Amino acid sequence: DETLGRCCAHWTFNTDPWWTHRYDWQVGQENQTHTCFVKIQDKVRAQFLQDLYQLQWNGDCAKSWQKPQISSGYAAALSSITRSFYTAYKKGIPFQYNKHHEGTWNF
Repeated sequence: DETLGRCCAHWTFNTDPWWTHRYDWQVGQENQTHTCFVKIQDKVRAQFLQDLYQLQWNGDCAKSWQKPQISSGYAAALSSITRSFYTAYKKGIPFQYNKHHEGTWNF
């Protein structure tokens, strides 16, 4: 029940569609059978995630920042993703990560 500020689901339930559109919730507790989400209390973090959600879901995809996958090691790839994502965020455009040529994700 979202009105209680906590929402739990059995592990067999796919929570991704629910959580994708609730940017102001985070995992609060997990156990062998359930995962529970709680409202984010940090107002600055919640605002950042709201801004990011609006940019990614309501931004102009024709102007998206696309970054191809690089193949020079795990740390370099993650660093590249992070740098590119933050650049797109600061420019106010959606971010999209695509495969390098026709390859697959290296890791």
